[in-house]
Amino acid sequence: MHCSPLPRELGLADSLGAPLPLPGVFVTARGLRGVGLRDCLDDAHAVAGRIASYIWHQGRHPLRLTDALIGEHAVIYALLDHIEQELAGLDGLTDVQRLTRTLAATLLSHARVEDSMLFPALEAHLGRDGPLACMRQEHAEIEAAIEDVANAATCEAAADRLRYALQSARDHFVKEERVLFVMARQFMSERDLERLGGNWAAARGVVLA
Repeated sequence: MHCSPLPRELGLADSLGAPLPLPGVFVTARGLRGVGLRDCLDDAHAVAGRIASYIWHQGRHPLRLTDALIGEHAVIYALLDHIEQELAGLDGLTDVQRLTRTLAATLLSHARVEDSMLFPALEAHLGRDGPLACMRQEHAEIEAAIEDVANAATCEAAADRLRYALQSARDHFVKEERVLFVMARQFMSERDLERLGGNWAAARGVVLA
């Protein structure tokens, strides 16, 4: 998968290192290491906002829902890396559970967008079985792993389930990027994808004007 640098006008190029798996975009968590989790999330959301704004203002096309979801993946990849690094230094159950709550809020919010916007729109073309059933099942498995962390009796058990959730999320995103989103662009019209992109922007409070 080729990853090219973001244009200089985004104001990000000087702080970037190795790429995250976002096609055509160069985004990393390198500049986020060593800072607090709140700062990590703030910086990551700023990156996603600049990506969306750049896509819009270049006039390539209005923002499609699949593009918006890939942008969210970029933010979450940075968060997954940060949590994995933080987890290595934790030895208390409550600390692991506290770290997991931020992951839960982010992943579950992302999954709800897909469940409510993308998956129903794709059902007319793919049906409820097959790829969509697989994606929904993986959402449920990741959510269950996060719930297991909250209910764990030991730090080791909680950390194991958190690591499982982190890797499962990465694997799930790759399937979406390489298969499901490609199918969405094949079967759905540009107009429908752009309409859903507008719905996404309204739900997220993102200004695309």
